[in-house]
Amino acid sequence: MSWSASDPDESDSLFYDIRFGSAASSPLPLVVTDHNDTTWVVDNLIYETTYFWQVIVKDGSGASVNGDVWSFRTEEFPDNRIVFASTRDGNYDIYSASVNGEDIAQLTYDPAKDWWPRFNPDGDRIAFISTRSVAPHIYLMNTDGSSLRKVTNIPIAGYNNYGIGFCWSHDGYYLYYSHYETLYRIETDGSNLTVIAEAPEGMNFKECAVSPTGDKIAVVAQGRSYYSNALYIMNIDGSDMEVLVEDLPGALGHPNFSIDGQTIVYYYDVSEFEFIDDRLLDAHIFTINTDGTNNTDLSDDKPPGTNDIDPVWSPDGAKIIYVNVPNVGSSQPDIYMMDYIIKQGTDRNLQLIISGGEMPDWK
Repeated sequence: MSWSASDPDESDSLFYDIRFGSAASSPLPLVVTDHNDTTWVVDNLIYETTYFWQVIVKDGSGASVNGDVWSFRTEEFPDNRIVFASTRDGNYDIYSASVNGEDIAQLTYDPAKDWWPRFNPDGDRIAFISTRSVAPHIYLMNTDGSSLRKVTNIPIAGYNNYGIGFCWSHDGYYLYYSHYETLYRIETDGSNLTVIAEAPEGMNFKECAVSPTGDKIAVVAQGRSYYSNALYIMNIDGSDMEVLVEDLPGALGHPNFSIDGQTIVYYYDVSEFEFIDDRLLDAHIFTINTDGTNNTDLSDDKPPGTNDIDPVWSPDGAKIIYVNVPNVGSSQPDIYMMDYIIKQGTDRNLQLIISGGEMPDWK
């Protein structure tokens, strides 16, 4: 913002107090005193909000004049297609962004940890996990962060399950989530909690995904060890559960269905590294058909010393977004986009779209 002022005594110095706020109260909050410039920058504004501002001019003799009250309105909330979690402000919160990584908007501001955002199939609501009730529970909100409410009473929990074991149904009527050895289905208003399946003996359920065709569920079963996990597939009612990827050395996770429901993308640590600190060393992104064929590595050109994790298909099935992060603790995760290609050695057309983001989803 900028303004001009003058004094008949050209040798007199001018100083400015600035009042600024989002309501036409009287007086507006005083935010700056004795400012010595005729410009002022304000940031962290809220979308679709009218702000008011006023400058009070003072001279060295103690005289002052109140300027007019001016106003402006911020732009409409962007229709962002990417949601992600980030600690860019020191705490896990939910953000959205355009596909090219621009128009980043913060959606949650709670001191609790908010993460693992997931669009519903219509793209007009976001489910996410929050520790606002101490244990990780599922919450819902609109895509601009409004109308937030809690869905679950039984929390997401289990072996090495840090509040990431949930997904939407294909029609958006239900949410599926894991609580130790049980996979539940619940309506979005928190009613009709239903048991869908029980995990194999000695295992807990963790991450899950429902196919866009609504007939299958993919779910990770986790043992007490972080590295004891396998990928299962079952009918939507929990019947005929079968192993799709066996419990191999190393860790795997985050299944996600293709738009035709015939292929699943997931990550697996090909180093087969297992250590006490639950570390991933060389995680790659794989695709596998739902009948267990064509298990294909899509990360053959991944930078050494990094992990590719948390893949999600684009709505048209042509691309995949995922997180790449160095395998050293406390490293910054970044969100990339690549072309979905099956032939190894082909250029993936990698694009960095969001720095300092993780757990992405795409509507």
